[in-house]
Amino acid sequence: MAITLQVPSSFACPNDDIFSLPTREDLVNAINDIAKIPGELKAEAVKLGDELSVEAQEEIDKIVEDIEKFMDKIADILSPYWKKGQTRNWQKEAKDAITEFIQEFHIYVPTKVAELISKIIPVSLKLSLFGLTIDCLRLFDPAYQKELQDQISGITKEHLAELEKIKEDLKKDVITQEEFEKKLKELNEKKSKIVDKFFAFIPEKIRGFNAEFGVKCDEWKAKMTWQYIKTKIQEFLTNGLHAVFGKLIDKFDEIWDALGLPSLISLFTVDIPTLIDNAIKSFKEKRDKLVEDLKDPELEQKARDKILEEIDGVNKQITDALNEFSIFGFDIAKIIGGKVDETVTSIEDKIVEIKIAFEDFKQNWQKKLMFDWVKLVKKFFSAIGLGSIFKPIFFTLCDLLKLIGFPPSIPKIGAIAGLTSIVQTEPKVNTYVPDRGDDSGINFKNGDSETTTFDIPVASGDTKVFKDGVELEIGTDYTVSGGLNPKVIFSTAPLLTESVSILKI
Repeated sequence: MAITLQVPSSFACPNDDIFSLPTREDLVNAINDIAKIPGELKAEAVKLGDELSVEAQEEIDKIVEDIEKFMDKIADILSPYWKKGQTRNWQKEAKDAITEFIQEFHIYVPTKVAELISKIIPVSLKLSLFGLTIDCLRLFDPAYQKELQDQISGITKEHLAELEKIKEDLKKDVITQEEFEKKLKELNEKKSKIVDKFFAFIPEKIRGFNAEFGVKCDEWKAKMTWQYIKTKIQEFLTNGLHAVFGKLIDKFDEIWDALGLPSLISLFTVDIPTLIDNAIKSFKEKRDKLVEDLKDPELEQKARDKILEEIDGVNKQITDALNEFSIFGFDIAKIIGGKVDETVTSIEDKIVEIKIAFEDFKQNWQKKLMFDWVKLVKKFFSAIGLGSIFKPIFFTLCDLLKLIGFPPSIPKIGAIAGLTSIVQTEPKVNTYVPDRGDDSGINFKNGDSETTTFDIPVASGDTKVFKDGVELEIGTDYTVSGGLNPKVIFSTAPLLTESVSILKI
């Protein structure tokens, strides 16, 4: 009997706003669907044994080879996000890689906006955090990111050099196996202390993988620390942009007042980890008591099994409570990017994932509201020579995927007669059309010390002329020519260091 293989036809990639497709769910599940095909084919081949024809085996080998090459390509493209951990969990690796990549996207956009604004008003793009100095402009360099992550994980050059030395000493019989194991333990303990030092900077109510729910893993703690740091980078960039927008309004207040635009939005603070902890508090207290009861050395096996069963039940209650949690009208599935198909996941992983996802979401929501406001006041930014910031603002996740060479198509997989049938799954289609704002009636130019005549934008309303943000007087500073295409004519050409803003409002 033939097995049915679910094969995605392509990755979802329509344009949208900050909550755009492709979501984490779209990407991770599509990758997982492809990656599990070789295992399914090999298992079926083993089951058929001698009944499998030579031709069918050749077709299986070809499909497996194509998919393995494709997966290697995906892993290479998603480096440094994709890491083959010492504690292997392939689905977690794929999920973490996509999660980090999407975090990167949400850092990339405001960094590019801040970089453009810094040409007019200084914007700090260096952040001191957890004893690290982070240069946001270098975050998209894989080598720089690895350098930061190595500091957090304790896998520094010094650590690797010490490890290599004791391995070499063992090989040359300079030390015994017992001495080697002792030195290796000391080295790993030193590494764990580095991990714990950075991990301690994370607010206690957000931390995970510290044995609270039975999982203690330095590797995952370091990864969580890096993911949390990325939420703080987003917060730093959002707060920095919010402050600099206020400075731009103050600097060009006459243009702002002339356009009659809405006030700069206020940022908000929400203690999301506390909200999450409150949602699972009673279940966690019940679970803690059960875990304590389990430590009784005189407990009979039957009673022990019953407690373990009760713990599983409480774990499910915790997961259910988290799945029902929502904020700003978005449920948890939407916030963490959809449901990822996983065969195994720990409750620790689930809670950490949700807490980090909410921290991400809070910063992304702040940024969405701020950028929605920016689109409302697009005329202002265009009038002061910052129309270029709309290119990164409208840069989508799909644009970033194309930029790093992510393949839009998936290898064609044909059916194998008598062995497999293929069902192609189509990516979700998004019909959302983003509002790209309005900058009509605006003409901005930099002076060149020679040009005196400038175009008036085609629009209805009165003409207002500004030099370096200061409104000029008609008849004194400039005149307006007549005819079908009237022009603004300056009495003195604006200098190279001066800007001209002509508004029709």
